[in-house]
Amino acid sequence: MKLIRTYFKTLSQLAPDQAGKQALKLFCTPRKLSPRAREEDFLQKARLEHVPYSRGSMPVYHYGPDDGPLLLLVHGWESRAGSMGGLAYHLSEQGYHIVAPDLEAHGKHSPMATNLFRMSEGLNAVLDHLGPKEPYSVVSHSFGSSVACYTLGQRADKIDQLILLTSPNVMIELVHIFQQQIGLTKKGASAMIRHFDRWTGHRMEFLRVADFCLKIPYEDLSIIHDKKDRVLPYYTSASLAAALPRSSMLPVQGIGHYKMLWHAEILETVGHILELSGGKKQALAGLSLP
Repeated sequence: MKLIRTYFKTLSQLAPDQAGKQALKLFCTPRKLSPRAREEDFLQKARLEHVPYSRGSMPVYHYGPDDGPLLLLVHGWESRAGSMGGLAYHLSEQGYHIVAPDLEAHGKHSPMATNLFRMSEGLNAVLDHLGPKEPYSVVSHSFGSSVACYTLGQRADKIDQLILLTSPNVMIELVHIFQQQIGLTKKGASAMIRHFDRWTGHRMEFLRVADFCLKIPYEDLSIIHDKKDRVLPYYTSASLAAALPRSSMLPVQGIGHYKMLWHAEILETVGHILELSGGKKQALAGLSLP
């Protein structure tokens, strides 16, 4: 990282537009990380199918009873469907039909640069393929929460429980975090944002997960986030919850960004939320888990 920071600091001083272009490619190309043993275990046990979309096919994993209520699990950045295995195992015991796709450029996909809209296109193809007729629930993690909320906000599907295991809110804040990590100057970061806007046809400064969520016809929305999260700051989820009148913020302590996906108390809490609806869920509001 020291070499990367030195490189981008120097390049963005000499050629900020070029630095921004290279930084965007780095920002939008997830690393291919090998699955851990417990993730691989889930991938082997689940039923795999491939759903076509404009840039190939989406690997989609099914687990649990096929005739159970649909529960969509959406993984985060530089992750894969297998990272949601702990949730799949636990929640399938409640009778859910688990569907967990590998988002574009992740898991079984070939490495490529991607973004919120390209990932959403693939997820939308999965939902079109499933063709849900009844309200269903969604559990997402980290950047996958952005993808899930944007996708659902473009559809007419009715959502029962929407559970975000951490989430960004103001998308441009992710660039500012990344800018500090790689030593990009303000001019370099501005160039990076301009390149993003031209590539996607969307203005990053106007992208807010709260706005996505306001378009979703959900019954309840819950956000769980560790106050000491070292990957995605807690304030991102807190600001999201503050902008959504029908939401519950459930802070946790000492669990971590990734470990929460396999943490027994988080799994139990998600299971309880899925069993509740409307006023009954208010009993969980303000809960702070150890």
